[in-house]
This record gives sequence, structure tokens and C-alpha cells, in this order.
Amino acid sequence: MKKLNYIALIMCTACLFTCSSDTNDNDGNDGGSGITFPDVTIIGEASDEVLQTDFTEVTDESETEVEFNLSTDLGLIPDYDYLNLDGDLISFFEVFPGVEVYQKNLFTQNFYVATDFCDMDFYEVELLATNSSDRIIIVTLEPNDQLNVRIFNPSTGDCIKIPAGVGFQGLCCISATVYNNSVYMAHRINNGDKRIARISLSTLQLEEEITFTQEAVATFRNNEMLVFLFDGNYNSYDPQSFDLISENGPFGTINYLNFSPGLFKSQFQGDKILIDYGYAQPSLIDKGPALLNLNSGELEEGSDGFLFTVSSGLADRYQTSIGIGPYAVDLSSGLIVVGFANYATSPPSGGVVYTNFNSDLNKIIQTSYVPNKVIIR
Repeated sequence: MKKLNYIALIMCTACLFTCSSDTNDNDGNDGGSGITFPDVTIIGEASDEVLQTDFTEVTDESETEVEFNLSTDLGLIPDYDYLNLDGDLISFFEVFPGVEVYQKNLFTQNFYVATDFCDMDFYEVELLATNSSDRIIIVTLEPNDQLNVRIFNPSTGDCIKIPAGVGFQGLCCISATVYNNSVYMAHRINNGDKRIARISLSTLQLEEEITFTQEAVATFRNNEMLVFLFDGNYNSYDPQSFDLISENGPFGTINYLNFSPGLFKSQFQGDKILIDYGYAQPSLIDKGPALLNLNSGELEEGSDGFLFTVSSGLADRYQTSIGIGPYAVDLSSGLIVVGFANYATSPPSGGVVYTNFNSDLNKIIQTSYVPNKVIIR
């Protein structure tokens, strides 16, 4: 019998504590900065449990801290496969064998858990999962390289199987995202080409597809699908019809964009796009945020390794090497919230630092565990 745990409109009451920043080590924050600090949520692990901490009412001198144990509240275990943020809804997925989803609204604290759903055919292999605000999407593969997109409606329990194309090469090269009531799936096909398909959440059908003869990544902006190509060009397409709007370049986007798995979410500021910029390895820092000018192809911010300066400032404060981890960017304010790790403590501790592209240490908040996800609320 299929088991569906549906928990709706329930307020999480398992908050471990609420406190002011008096319990945090915030020495070194400059008071009176006049900065409006955004609220932040971090996700991390400690003692084989998944923890969530919200920091609200953040000022130079203080913040309100609320911690939740997601292992207790949702039954979530640390080795989940995917984490997705859609609006206020954060979703954790475990994929293969079977798909399990654990969702929580960051503001209402309502949550939903489904641990066994969709009657998969015995020969289907689950590849990945994502979600919209009201649907759960699973991509599966059949032995003949047939890809399917399964769309599950938690409200009705319906699970629709939609054939989504033949030809698949490598789990590392497949991705899916939701934009404007459509599911977009990108994958490499057997001849090495890159394919993007659109499945409508309204008609529940494969509506459009487009193929590129080189590696490509795509994101969305104001009813445009921007596709960045391996040769340094980028094209703009209508996201519904895939009709070409414009061709641009060539310039050096190949140096800045990760061409796997294919679809990514971003922010825009005029003609500038926020991207991940890979740092030279080996290093304590894997990557950092950067702003790419879509007209010139030049990086306007983030190419100077500014996170090394942030790490150095934290190392001076804690008198030990500090690892830089996940980050979230608020382009409207220019603030970057960066998670960090202090492995000199036992168990390892961490925190977040509010900084910017100038490497200013505007505010530091310590945590008892290392963040592996930072969300600006």
C-alpha cells in the first residue's frame, strides 16, 4: 500500500530556542553602519541531524535567532540528494530507490512530507526531482534511453507520466527547473548535443524542444530564455515557443559559466547577470559570486578573488584558517551573506558574515554548526 504523509497547515512547534544575539560572538561588528541587513536562514548538520536557523530583526548589534530541528520536525536525514528553493518553500529530496520529499514554508512553518508516491514502472530509474509551488517533478529514465517527466499533485494524489524525449548521456549532464508554469529539462543526448525541452504544467504535455550542437547552459529573465554557448556566444529565445529573439557575442563567457548540468537560476541587475565564478584550485574557496556584463562579456565584480580577503579577515579574528562555503546575494543592496566554517573547534562550528564585493566584514554571526545552505529571506 502506498504511504502518503500529508501534513498541512500545521505550525512547527519544535523550535529549540529563540534568543537575541547576546549569545552570539559578534565582537568586531561595526556599530552604526546604517546598513539594512536582510533576514537569513541557514541549513546545516550536527550530530547526524539537519538543523535550520533563522536570523531575523538583524541589526549591527543584535539579531533574533530561532533554531529548528528538521530531523525531528520532518523526519529528514542528513544524506538528502537535492535541496530546492521555490519562493518561500524549501524542499529536500531523496532520490533512488524511490523519491521522498520533505517541504517546509520558511515563513508559515507549515510542512509537507511524502515518502512513497507515484507508481513508477519497475523499469524506471529515478534521476532527479524538483518542485514548483504546488507540484513535485521527477525525471526518470527507461532502459531504452526514454526520459520521462512525472508530475505529482499533492492536493489530488495524481501522478502523470509524460514522455520527454529519447537519448540520454550521463547523470552529471541533466537538470530541471520550473519557470512560468512550465518544467524545463536540459540534458546531453547520445551524440553529444545538448537538448532543452519544455513541459507545460497546464496541458501536461511536451510542448517544445530545442537542440544545440555544443555545450550550453540556460537561465531565464523577464520572459526570455538566455542560452550561453560553449563558443562564447549567447542567444535569447522566447521561453514558450523557443523562437530566437537575438544572437549576441562572441565573448569570453566560456571562462565564467559552468556548462554542466545545463539550467541555473540567477539574478539580474540591468544588463549584468549574477554567476558563480570558480576560484583557482587547490584552495579553501571553491567559488564565489561575480557580476558578468552581458554587453561586454567582462566581469564587473567578483573576479579579484574578494572572498580570499573575507576569509583572511575571519582568520585574523578567529586565529585559525577559515573555510568559505555557501553564499546568497542580494543585488538590490549589494550585500553578500557568506557561510563559513571553523574546523579548529570540536565539533566544527561556523557562522555567516554579511559582506560585499569590497570584502567589508559588515556583520558576523557565529553558529554552533557549519552552514551548508544560506538563504536570504
